[in-house]
Amino acid sequence: MEIIHQFKIIDGDFSPSEANQVLMNMLSSKISFHSMEIFSIQERFNGDVSRSKKRIRELKAIGDSLNTLFDDARANGMKFRIDGSIKIQLVGEVTDVPQEDK
Repeated sequence: MEIIHQFKIIDGDFSPSEANQVLMNMLSSKISFHSMEIFSIQERFNGDVSRSKKRIRELKAIGDSLNTLFDDARANGMKFRIDGSIKIQLVGEVTDVPQEDK
């Protein structure tokens, strides 16, 4: 039986500045995570890092899109309503090889 756990991480109204801080810090953390994964995989296993590199590109593109939204909101005196939930499902078994799908 698959159980999906859901957690509300962000919930509320934010000024463009606040939304920028919350969302860009989250993106920055994810980019740092993948950068460290790349370093670790290359150093320990000389393995394939293409997934992490792809994910970094995707996250940077999201950041660019968010910056456009922040600019538009500032220019129009708007605020952000953010409902940020994550879903977590326990699957498979842990192995000694790092997982790049994070």
